[in-house]
Amino acid sequence: MRVLFFIFLNIVFVWVSYSQSNSVGIQSFRFLNITVPARAVALGGSTAGIYDNDVNLIFSNPASISPYVHQQLSLTYNNYVADMNFGNLVYAHSLKNKSVITGALQYFNYGKFDGYDEYDRETGKFYANDVSLNISYTAPFNDTSFSYGITLKNIYSYYLHSSAFANAIDFGINYHKKFFSASIVAYNIGKVWKSYIKGQDLSLPQNISLAIAYKLPKAPFRLQLVYNDLLNWHLDYVSPLFDIQNNTLTGEGIKINDKKSFGFILVKHLVLSNEIILSKNFYLRVGYNFRRAQEMRLPDARPANGLCFGFEIKVSKLRIAYSYSKMAVGGNNHTFGLLLKMNEFIK
Repeated sequence: MRVLFFIFLNIVFVWVSYSQSNSVGIQSFRFLNITVPARAVALGGSTAGIYDNDVNLIFSNPASISPYVHQQLSLTYNNYVADMNFGNLVYAHSLKNKSVITGALQYFNYGKFDGYDEYDRETGKFYANDVSLNISYTAPFNDTSFSYGITLKNIYSYYLHSSAFANAIDFGINYHKKFFSASIVAYNIGKVWKSYIKGQDLSLPQNISLAIAYKLPKAPFRLQLVYNDLLNWHLDYVSPLFDIQNNTLTGEGIKINDKKSFGFILVKHLVLSNEIILSKNFYLRVGYNFRRAQEMRLPDARPANGLCFGFEIKVSKLRIAYSYSKMAVGGNNHTFGLLLKMNEFIK
């Protein structure tokens, strides 16, 4: 079993490496990169390094949930920037061999739009939505501190009269022992079966991340460090700010290259966070996303972009979570989450 697992892991790495080095077409389904659960939002965008009894960890790493998430049900709502909304619904069921099967629905709603034709005549209102229906399997390696997990995603996107469909998997492995946990995760390895336009080449937002977490033995702090985009050193992006350098034919922003120091490029890959465990019923969380801080900054303003914080409190049998994330000037992100164990709630 372990031999087959490591063979599969090597195939995943080769696939992602080949896809990133030979990618063509337009990267689609970018909503898959947006953090959903309130806990992950408060910790800078990821909980990939944490191993815990929280079903929402499945979105950052399918290998990071313990068998004690049996019958956990979680609902998340996120009031995103520009009146966009998204959220998820996830449920877990543990099996006798300590494995866990999880089902999740992830959605992103861009709101209502006014439609116009090329003659500026109204064509009615329309909506734009993204949906991903996920099934996950998590299991431990017998007599070890390792666990592995895989998530199958069925992804559907609908904009006006165009739609697209894809399948992808997330695959992760986690090592956990006492106060320490470490993970490696590959995201969105798959294929686009149907594009918005016939003949259009689309690709998925693939990524590999490394993460570690450490709970201080005599202090209420759980520290986490996440390294994103393992196989992509230069995080190039298109900036609309540099109008002088814009393409004179298309008016589009040009690609900005990270031709800076080693340290400057390195920190853009990092997410640093701290979870303060005041009691088993009350948590405070804070995180900082360095890449978001760099890419969301403006030339004449330097707000606390990339800063995130939140809390979680247990009221009776219900866990309530809230998170705030600073995206940019005037762009704030509020996330609300509810978590309960169905067997306890019914009793």
